[in-house]
Amino acid sequence: MSANLASLMDLQDVDTLLDQLKHKREVLPERRSLADAMNVARSLDRQLADLTSQRDALVARQAELEAEIESATARVVMIERRLYGGEVSASRDLQAMSEEVDHLRSRRATLEDSELALMEDTEPLDAEIAKVSQLRSDVDAEITRISEALAVAEAGVDAQITEREGERHRLAEAMPQALLAEYERLRSRLGGEGAARLVGDSCTGCHLRMPATEVERIRRLPPGSFANCEQCGRIIVH
Repeated sequence: MSANLASLMDLQDVDTLLDQLKHKREVLPERRSLADAMNVARSLDRQLADLTSQRDALVARQAELEAEIESATARVVMIERRLYGGEVSASRDLQAMSEEVDHLRSRRATLEDSELALMEDTEPLDAEIAKVSQLRSDVDAEITRISEALAVAEAGVDAQITEREGERHRLAEAMPQALLAEYERLRSRLGGEGAARLVGDSCTGCHLRMPATEVERIRRLPPGSFANCEQCGRIIVH
């Protein structure tokens, strides 16, 4: 085996390890845990938004009822002031005013009952909002914890990637340009594996056996030349 082909196989091994490290970085368990926690957070946010919307609608209706109660109360006060202030003396008018007061008081009582019912409906919503808010706060803490763990895990893998990239640079720099260009071309086309070993009569890239004559031809190649697997096209290192 020529020194260049030996270095090429070393380069392939480094590239394979780099691909594995980059894949490892993408599938770190902390990354999956973080994605799961973020999904839970989004689900809780939707629950909170729905619960808050329901509560806001009840509060808005309660405000409307309070305004109607205040209006009815003010109207009762005004009529009673006239009713008992001596401003009106006609019995028919007094009767009408008295009936209106009774109607307003009855209406106010109905409004107050409705307001009380709304307040009772609001209480369980407030409790559920508090519960979901606490869960959301807990998830935020979990997201922070996982994010920190992910940063540590990424840093560990990144350190390995940086080390291997330096090794790759040194190997590629010493490689003949024609051989390196062919390797890079094949590597981009064949899933990251541009070179493969010849083990016995088989290519470790495609795992197919070669004819004995082809194996013999490859083994007899002069130094500085290289062959490609007839099946997969990878550069054969022997």
